[in-house]
Amino acid sequence: CAQLCLDHVHVGCRSWKYYDVAGRTHCYLQTTPFSVGEGFWGSQAGAVGTWPGWTSGSVAHRLLSFSTVPAQIEPNTPFSLVVHGAGLPHSETGRSMLPARQRVKVVKHGESCSAMVPREVSGIACSRSARKEQDSHMRTQEIVTYTVCTPQPTATTSDNITISNLKLATAEEDGEYAVCYCPGAACQSPASWQRVPGVLGMRRSEYSFTVSPEATSTATVYRRNMHMHPGATQETQNEVKLTVHRPPFSGFTDTNNWEIKLARHHFGCRRLHINSKFDCTPGDDDAETCGLAEAGGNFEQTSPDSVTWTLTLALVHSTEETDTGLYTVCFREAGDHPWREIPPKGGDGRYLEVLPLPEDRQRLAPRGPFHNQRYSALAGATTPITVEGTRLSVPSAARIVLNAHPDGVCGDNSKFSFALGTPAATVDRTPPQLVPERSVPAAGSSTFYHLTMKLAFNEEIHAGTGDFILESTSGNTRIQIPVTHPAVFFTADSVLITPKKFLADPSNEELEADATFFLRTSKYGVLVDASGNQLPQLNTGAAGTEDWTFRTTAEPYEFNAGTAPLPLENGHMSDSGPQILYTEPFDGQENGAANINLHFSEEVILSPHTATSWQEWVLTSCGADQDCSTRYDNLDHMVPIPSNVDVGALGGNAQVPLTGGLVNYGYLRYDVTALVVANQRYLVTFPQGSFRNAQNMLGSEQVQFEFTTGATTGFSADHTFAPSVSQAAGTTYDLALPSDFIAANAGARRFRVCYCDAAADTAGARRNRQWE
Repeated sequence: CAQLCLDHVHVGCRSWKYYDVAGRTHCYLQTTPFSVGEGFWGSQAGAVGTWPGWTSGSVAHRLLSFSTVPAQIEPNTPFSLVVHGAGLPHSETGRSMLPARQRVKVVKHGESCSAMVPREVSGIACSRSARKEQDSHMRTQEIVTYTVCTPQPTATTSDNITISNLKLATAEEDGEYAVCYCPGAACQSPASWQRVPGVLGMRRSEYSFTVSPEATSTATVYRRNMHMHPGATQETQNEVKLTVHRPPFSGFTDTNNWEIKLARHHFGCRRLHINSKFDCTPGDDDAETCGLAEAGGNFEQTSPDSVTWTLTLALVHSTEETDTGLYTVCFREAGDHPWREIPPKGGDGRYLEVLPLPEDRQRLAPRGPFHNQRYSALAGATTPITVEGTRLSVPSAARIVLNAHPDGVCGDNSKFSFALGTPAATVDRTPPQLVPERSVPAAGSSTFYHLTMKLAFNEEIHAGTGDFILESTSGNTRIQIPVTHPAVFFTADSVLITPKKFLADPSNEELEADATFFLRTSKYGVLVDASGNQLPQLNTGAAGTEDWTFRTTAEPYEFNAGTAPLPLENGHMSDSGPQILYTEPFDGQENGAANINLHFSEEVILSPHTATSWQEWVLTSCGADQDCSTRYDNLDHMVPIPSNVDVGALGGNAQVPLTGGLVNYGYLRYDVTALVVANQRYLVTFPQGSFRNAQNMLGSEQVQFEFTTGATTGFSADHTFAPSVSQAAGTTYDLALPSDFIAANAGARRFRVCYCDAAADTAGARRNRQWE
């Protein structure tokens, strides 16, 4: 009986009841219920389960077919699509939301229900989404689907669902389309969609169009010709030829009467021709169409079945107005015929697309972050946030700062409030390790014995307790220097040791000449890292990974600042010239001091220079753009200037020569207080050969470093967050906020996020003048 109802569902069977008592059987086929109730009429004695011999049921969800209203649809004319079925979600009382969640979409015939809605279909839109699914080999793949669709049904019953105000445009070829249906549950999943039996058809358009010169396809043009032909003028470079075609012998209308007009795609053919943008009638901006009589010479019959119009484009593209985008090409065979939309010939789509020029995109999209972005972060955790924008710098030097001040304005330091709190301690149980290949002198090399040694480590180090012991392998020299003595200088991940500075009488006490030296520590924990891990007892003379020894020259040497010293005739020579071991400020430092301090590998004397040799020791102001790489753009700024000139007043890449004399203990200080101004970036250059040692050996490499002078007001580096990932469309910052972050900021939970691009700022921007 149930199967009999299913076999007749197309003629209206929706439920059945079956009777079987004492060999007598009856099967009743029924249509839809005529009333809402409990399935019976009468006394409660007839409730469900109290009818002996009777069995009943209804037809579950079935899709039967679809139809359109009107039955014959016309191109670009509104119609309704009705899906017919049985047992579809429906609520007589309206209390259920499931009927309104049903969805219908149209795809090209032969494509899956998760495919994109064709461009010629309007009234239905489905958003693009990406899903991750596993294939038969358990490999995860990302697939693109179009299953989140709109609109909701305009009418629903248990047998029908109706979607209204759909339109279907014609294409160059006959179109066949499939209708898909989702019952309302989990429509975002492709598995929830079913194909409705039947095919929706649309006859092909008799007419189509092409454009020349085309941009990327037969249906695209640039708003202005990018390739000017020989002899082209300012007017002709904006000309585009639009040709309307019909298949040979497919029609007999007179081409002399053909007319076209172009309108924005969302208006369709209801609007008049935009002659001010697509001029087909020179001198008449009010022309409503483009036809033979109005064309005034811009109309050409290229064949019995095609006509070409020459259009002069007057299209703009700016932040205030843009004429690029999609346009409908409308056509009619004569003045008394209706307008119809015609598709592009040999193209995919239905519109003429006007593309912007490459330079338009740059002018239209200014560089910078988007405003009104909102983020959330968690105290006691690291939360990545992305500042989105257009054409952001890559790699990015931009920073962000959080401002908890209730009246805070980015760039106003008087209304700035921020406290980081107590950063969570990192778990680090690995002691620091010596890196011999970065240490100076190089392992196994010879050096003059007025030296400063540099011990490089693999992480930041600090002074512990104990002594450094410098010994010769012969045992004749043993110098023990406390780690807290001024002869020991710490530089982040390195330590500089100057034995001569430690000795009480440098003129009488020297390192042993022509000897091999190594270094060891007096005990465990002479150095510690930032986490307090102690350096194991060190012995660079022992075989192993810490093997680091050097050899001194054969004889002592007395400096003579006035005479260039000569190499020693006998004994060992130094293997290299002097090296700069460390600079203060260090390269890239912000809030740099007004003194430039240099630490050398040995005692040096400054090499002479002249104003024309380009060997000046130079302090360069990096100019308003804060970009030190452009210092050679203007050669007028390459000349030396007197030291009493205010660099900040020059407004460009100004340079001043630095002067100095004999350097004791390998340490040199330049006082540049009078030469620098606040909120400015500077480049310091010491050319190759600027220094020489006692053996007249010149420094082998040019030394350069940049620093930024501090401001009287502004955000410190501790306030800002540096980027972790930079892309043109967004810069990501990892906000590592300690657990007491809210308490440290007086209970504030809402912060203004301020952004500054260090690569695009002007003087003072990085110091709190161009934050936004």
